[in-house]
Amino acid sequence: QQLVVEESVESFLIQESPTEEKVYKVEADRLLYNRADLRARYEGNVRFSTENLIVDAPFVDFVFAAGDQSQLQEIVAWGGVVIIQGERNAQGDQAVYDPIEEKVVLTGDPAQVIESNQDTVTGRQLTFFIGDERLLIENPSAHETP
Repeated sequence: QQLVVEESVESFLIQESPTEEKVYKVEADRLLYNRADLRARYEGNVRFSTENLIVDAPFVDFVFAAGDQSQLQEIVAWGGVVIIQGERNAQGDQAVYDPIEEKVVLTGDPAQVIESNQDTVTGRQLTFFIGDERLLIENPSAHETP
């Protein structure tokens, strides 16, 4: 089964866990949903947001778990990604969000995170966690500039 929605798509995805309910709001120009692929692809001016995260990108895939198609496995944004998370801003070529661990792996040439104090961290791969200040620089050539 396949679903295609054109023009001004707005959808809400609700993920429930024993401890919380998380709502993802998605806006885009187009939605392609293919049940067999376990994937909902949003295209064109995509913005998805949660209570504490906003992601803008040309393309975003919501990937669902094989065993439970109602459970979100990951969200992959690509094509030039901009992320706002509280006072932290980031940009890169691709971002992969893990909703269970609440972490974002941002890649680019280079990927960049600007902290609230205006420090800029760059590297090919940066990992940050929603809800805390942890930032992992996973490239030895990455650098920080005040």
